[in-house]
Amino acid sequence: MLLAGQLKGGGLPADLGPALAGQTYRLAGGTLSIRGCDRQALQPLYIVAGQSRVAAGGGSSAQFTYRTVLTTIPPAPAPCPVAEAPAASPAPTPLPA
Repeated sequence: MLLAGQLKGGGLPADLGPALAGQTYRLAGGTLSIRGCDRQALQPLYIVAGQSRVAAGGGSSAQFTYRTVLTTIPPAPAPCPVAEAPAASPAPTPLPA
């Protein structure tokens, strides 16, 4: 994890994005990567099925176990999107006077 002192500029919000760009973090839900070119977060997608309170085991912590992960789709290493210039439109036809 980055500490404010490790950021150029001393931890101002504007310094956070460039500092996170290109980093990868291991989180409880999987790996999170920050794409360097546009700072988009890339993380796994979880496909889940719901459970009843009984199937989840009931109790006070059951709110966090009401689902079963069926499959995990890892993030695809996506290249940075490149914006293309719009196609030139034809010149408008002048209206008759």
